[in-house]
Amino acid sequence: MTLKPFALLLSLLLMASTVVRADDDDTPGKNRASIYTQLAAEYLRRGQLSVALDDIQRAMEADPKWPAARSVAGLIFYQMQDYASAQKQFQEALRLAPEDPDANHNYGWFLCERGKAQDGIAYFLTAAKNPLYATPEKSLIKAGDCTAKGGDLEGARLFYLQALKARISSPLARQQLIELDLKRNDVPEARRYMTELQKLVQPSAALAWLALRVERAAGEKDGEARYADLLRKAYPDAPETARLLNNQYDAAE
Repeated sequence: MTLKPFALLLSLLLMASTVVRADDDDTPGKNRASIYTQLAAEYLRRGQLSVALDDIQRAMEADPKWPAARSVAGLIFYQMQDYASAQKQFQEALRLAPEDPDANHNYGWFLCERGKAQDGIAYFLTAAKNPLYATPEKSLIKAGDCTAKGGDLEGARLFYLQALKARISSPLARQQLIELDLKRNDVPEARRYMTELQKLVQPSAALAWLALRVERAAGEKDGEARYADLLRKAYPDAPETARLLNNQYDAAE
């Protein structure tokens, strides 16, 4: 249930598919750039990096000033472990659209993945503060993740709470709070957010596993046994069930 790196592609696709106004200069080029960018993002999602790279190069040739193409190029180069090229493309996206929340979010993600937490958090906050940003909670959650990586659990929790304030219905903000409260040994808070989360999302192996770990931390043997039984019967082949059978109770992912 944890946020995967390329969950950020959802907002990126929205940015890439921005409607081109009829009075824009070089509208055909912008249309081609938008289409190729979306194709590249989809191939990237599938793990077909060579095809994605071909399409993003076509997008940048169609319109060198299309910011979304630069962001997708950055993601592609990152997956290819060409970090210098990835950084160059992310920075070019921001040069072209310095206030764009998606460009800021994606570069913040890159910096956090590269171990530059404080720099990355600054870009997440720039994204979240943009009044036109449709999903500020996404950037606040990633700021929390980045902060937690550095060991500052209290600081991370504040970001998750801000995310929840920005989007009260956010399941991911609650999930991250649960994981964090388990680490902080604040079991009552973990159980409270667990109850809320179960009302927001469909049953799954990941949800059952998280609930099991909360019940285990609370010393609720009956609840723990109930979720263990659910995992074994309803999700016998799930990775979470394998963790249960291997007694890997600290495994969050």
